[in-house]
Amino acid sequence: MNKILLDNESIINLNIIEESIIELENSNINELNITLNNNASLIINEYSLIKRDFKINVYQYNNSSFIYDLKFKTNNIFKLKININLVGNESYNKINIHGLNDGGLCDIFINGKVYENTLENELYENVKIINKNDAKSNVYPNVLVDSKNVTALHATSIAPINEDFIFYLESKGIERNKAEELLINGFLN
Repeated sequence: MNKILLDNESIINLNIIEESIIELENSNINELNITLNNNASLIINEYSLIKRDFKINVYQYNNSSFIYDLKFKTNNIFKLKININLVGNESYNKINIHGLNDGGLCDIFINGKVYENTLENELYENVKIINKNDAKSNVYPNVLVDSKNVTALHATSIAPINEDFIFYLESKGIERNKAEELLINGFLN
């Protein structure tokens, strides 16, 4: 598998032709444009603790695979826009986002488009956000399917920390702050 190192430029264009992986941590990239050619795959693992306004555009061709796994913490403004375009056949796409919004504003837009006359594509979107301290989080999923032969699923949950879990850990002698920290770390890892 090819490991891709990215410069901290504002806009990055990638043309992927083989199995590749990108690890991002607190990146300052504003826009990432990706073309996945036939039989190519890309995994992006990202961890972010910074204020963010980030856009990802992906074009997937035949038998390609794209996985984006994001873990984030924010107490400020966090905006993410992902545009997925499945233009070929037998492609796989998975977006997995887990975040902690601690008093900030979080907006996530995910647009997945499966083009007409494509076959056997899979599109999965999973977004889970914990809100703390009057945080406001919004997720805007758009799955546009022009093909009759596709699997497309979207799941979103936005909620505070489960008080039953806090109560259980407190009953074991763990202080509330430490219990919250344990639950958040488990959620993000």
